[in-house]
Amino acid sequence: TEIYYNSCGLSDKEGISDIYFNNDTSIIASLYKRQLDHFDIDFNRHASIRTTTMDSYCEENHINKVDLLKIVVEGSEYNVLLGAGKMMSEGRIQMIQFGFGGTAIDSRHFFRDYWNLFRLYKYDVYRIMKDGLIRMEHYDEGFELYHYINFLAVYAGE
Repeated sequence: TEIYYNSCGLSDKEGISDIYFNNDTSIIASLYKRQLDHFDIDFNRHASIRTTTMDSYCEENHINKVDLLKIVVEGSEYNVLLGAGKMMSEGRIQMIQFGFGGTAIDSRHFFRDYWNLFRLYKYDVYRIMKDGLIRMEHYDEGFELYHYINFLAVYAGE
């Protein structure tokens, strides 16, 4: 197993982006200037970072297959997935774990966006529960819950 450490962020495009945070040790830094006043958190600081796509990163580092991609990027999960379109369409990412919740409000994404993307690339979607996985058979508006929920997408193949 190889682990790569890098000084860049994954997104849907390559370039320079601002990352926003509330303090130097923030664990909730985001490419979105989140509105968290109701938690008394002010994203009043920012810095510029380099972003790349998962597809470009894998190509540059000669990574042909990813067994598990865990995405924890405070609202940019959907953008990371868009940047992995080639890898996903070719079935070269076997499983993807991601969270969906309040950060999707700031990024303006619906669970339906994720659902449609995973269906396009032939992934089955499971909700991760404390007792195991629940396969999601269809999309429903009731899934648009902005409480933090973890999901697993598994490549189902042709």
